[in-house]
Amino acid sequence: MRKYYLLKWLFRQRLPRLGIHPSPVSILKRANRIISLSAGYQRFLKEEGISYPLGSYRDFLSLPVLEKERLVHIGEMDFVLPGYKNRPVPLSLIPSSGAGGLFSFGVVAKKELDYSELQQDLLLDLFFGVAKVPTLIINTLSMGIYVTSSLCSVINTSVREDTAIEVAKRFGRHFSQIILIGDNTFVKNLLEMGFKEAAAGTALKLIIGEEPFPESYRIYLEKTFGIRDIFSSFGMAELGLNVCFETPFTVKVRKEIIRREEDFGYGFYPMVFQYSPQMFLMEELGSRLVISTLFDTAMPLLRYGGEEIVRLMSYEEAVARYGIEDEGLRWPLCLLWGKPRSLEIAGETLYVEEVKDLLYSTEALASRCTGAFKMKKGLDGVDIFFQLKTDSIKGDLLLYAGTMAEAIRSRKGINTNIHFVPFKDYPKWDYERKLAYLE
Repeated sequence: MRKYYLLKWLFRQRLPRLGIHPSPVSILKRANRIISLSAGYQRFLKEEGISYPLGSYRDFLSLPVLEKERLVHIGEMDFVLPGYKNRPVPLSLIPSSGAGGLFSFGVVAKKELDYSELQQDLLLDLFFGVAKVPTLIINTLSMGIYVTSSLCSVINTSVREDTAIEVAKRFGRHFSQIILIGDNTFVKNLLEMGFKEAAAGTALKLIIGEEPFPESYRIYLEKTFGIRDIFSSFGMAELGLNVCFETPFTVKVRKEIIRREEDFGYGFYPMVFQYSPQMFLMEELGSRLVISTLFDTAMPLLRYGGEEIVRLMSYEEAVARYGIEDEGLRWPLCLLWGKPRSLEIAGETLYVEEVKDLLYSTEALASRCTGAFKMKKGLDGVDIFFQLKTDSIKGDLLLYAGTMAEAIRSRKGINTNIHFVPFKDYPKWDYERKLAYLE
């Protein structure tokens, strides 16, 4: 603990610096070092007909974006620096979800895991005071995603509702707070199954990962379960599990964006995160997110691109634009729409995120559905199938169906047919994989 407080003091001294963008000269120097030590980058650039070392920062910004398909084709281990491969340094693999039909892996070394744990503990302490408050972390993310901590007790249950609830019953009373980590639909259903009651008497905090959620989801959990601290984070297996994260400041900014109905032309509202520009160089390339790692890592990636839609914003721009200030981290913002999924109907676009928002906006309906649904084009518009939590269809569901269909028609001019499917009849899915909302 003494070592932690020393590191915490050093971290707090570095907080302002961690929010400053590094100079182009330092980025170029770092990039050339990575290329010189990486067989993967040398092969990648040779295939692209590009010579190295790079002569200028402009050359760095002109590098072709490295896509997941190319990374997998060359092989992740080719991008691991020889300093890690040539010495007996234990390496760990972090799997991607494979949601797009292509698995990739992040490669990290022991010292990176230790540093990641430290950074995570410092942020948990910054927001939840875990150094002074006995804390139990229950991690319910899918198998293969583990959480460790030097300050908190941790159990990694994966997606086992019964295990998570039993842990809360048996051990929760011995802690002042529980931090529950998991996928949005799993956490919702876990709470509805009695997790909150199992953790009675212990303050409950949530960290939601895996995919974006609408603000109505946060409001639903706040109203239904009285939980006040609900945050999200964004990561990529190839880069790390906490590339950027929500803070009390970014939650306020997101609420203000929604109040102003400011979707930046994307049809739904973004998640709002903060990140350290000393650790990640983020680029907004034609609205797509491109990231370079700037810290010591076994597998550094330069200009690594995904399908995520993004808008980057400095802290100062956010303050001037929304009139909200942060007493803690003055780091830049990343407005993230994720990988937009939608159907085109008669020239109009209906996004999955819009349907999520409508579902969670009606508390009585959200509590009766699992959160899983599928959208597909129908004969006269779009058909949406919601999975119920029970095996019977009864009550006022037709009323909710009509209200939701009318909301979509008035917003989009799209004729919508809402269907509710008994739990047992819904196409099989599990929490180990991300939901496939489109059919």
